[in-house]
Amino acid sequence: MSRLASAWLNSEYADAEALITLHETGGELSDTCLLVARLPVHRLILAAASPYFAALFERWAQRHHDTCERPACVLHVTAPEDVPAAVALLRCCYTGTFEDLVQSGSSAPTLLLAPAGHNKGGTCGIDAASSGPAAAATCWQQLAVRTLVLADRLDVAGVAESCVSALSGRLFAHQMEWECAMAALWLLPEPLAHQQMVAPLRRMAQVRIARDAAGTAAP
Repeated sequence: MSRLASAWLNSEYADAEALITLHETGGELSDTCLLVARLPVHRLILAAASPYFAALFERWAQRHHDTCERPACVLHVTAPEDVPAAVALLRCCYTGTFEDLVQSGSSAPTLLLAPAGHNKGGTCGIDAASSGPAAAATCWQQLAVRTLVLADRLDVAGVAESCVSALSGRLFAHQMEWECAMAALWLLPEPLAHQQMVAPLRRMAQVRIARDAAGTAAP
């Protein structure tokens, strides 16, 4: 695990905040934007992980060079299931791997809010609603796919590669959950879906769905 892992959720030297917001559409004139997580982060670590974060903090420094306020980077998500993915992305920027979330299995969302190396999570600035049924139902496979999509969007290449490695390097087609296979084929945005990096993952998903289809069609 990365030496930087000990800095995850350590507010002592944090010089920025990560705000995770959930944008929900409930019909005309009823859109809501909820702040579901406020986590202490470190500018240097996030800037090193992604050009997106580097540019964000640089713009903030240019506009607020005469203030003592801590900058905030906002991660917008549109589904409750993506809240754990946003936390996972930030956590992987520190740990350098998705591996410990794989090993935790179905309890991966709980581990997200624990300091690296601990087995129990806490609330640490995250709204209870975001760690409820939606988060609990997100197994590590689905979490990896959603984190991959978010990492691609925010240009966090190391995290994206770690998510793909965790999925394609640990699973055979028959071990892939149906929801994970569907997500790998239809949730990935078009540019990401055609990258060579995800080709093994998509082939595995196709085999998984084809096996089920063949089993359904059998007399």
